[in-house]
Amino acid sequence: SGNILSNIARLKFNKSEYHIVDQRLSADYTLILPNLGLLPPVAGQKLKGAMQVRGSVMMKGDNRVIKAQSKKFGGLINLSVINQKATLHFIGLQVAKMWNILNLKRYADASIDGDITVDDLSQGIFQSDVRVHDGRFVAQNMSTLLQVDFPQNSTFSLHIHTQDAESNITNSVDFTSNFASFKSPNVMYDPKTQQYAGSYNLSVGKLENIQFLTNMKLRGKLDVTGTFLGVDSNITLMGMSGFLDSNSSFDLK
Repeated sequence: SGNILSNIARLKFNKSEYHIVDQRLSADYTLILPNLGLLPPVAGQKLKGAMQVRGSVMMKGDNRVIKAQSKKFGGLINLSVINQKATLHFIGLQVAKMWNILNLKRYADASIDGDITVDDLSQGIFQSDVRVHDGRFVAQNMSTLLQVDFPQNSTFSLHIHTQDAESNITNSVDFTSNFASFKSPNVMYDPKTQQYAGSYNLSVGKLENIQFLTNMKLRGKLDVTGTFLGVDSNITLMGMSGFLDSNSSFDLK
């Protein structure tokens, strides 16, 4: 056993064993971060609170296995690294606790489950699947953010799948709420050129449900299908709509 101390973290090893026969080293550890505010900011936001991680380490020759587990954010986070392959699994993470640790106003509550796999850490190629469920917007804070009268009891879910290849990243997005849904099944992004392109479908079952955005009393439904192409913040949006029982197309730049 042993301890490594710093002003940022405390790392404690216990049950350290060296197996002479197969020359294998194994140990359990506990990592304590008493003040997340000492870590670099995330998305420009200074963190707050504390965090504890428990896990184990095994090394034998060139082989290594590192496991870690945390119950931060009200759920369970499991990390496994076996040589060059890493997998991260999380379940039941509470969005409300994430707003708190980022010291941000709470715009929504939800639970997050997901899996992230990196097949080769030296190359960084990964795939991820993240599911946000039981989502509910905080109407008062959303109204302030968007400068609209955001409706009470607005619910949502979100599913994002990401596949990283050698030259580009492919995403699929499926957002559903009780006032609209947005699906984009094949978004291609090129990190080198920062170009992105894909198709989308926007559906509003009852236009009266989005009166808080349009400031107009509309009836009927809206279904828009189209494509988009962009670089950085510049985007060209093309689509076709069957609004008011008539077909119309548009091209926005």
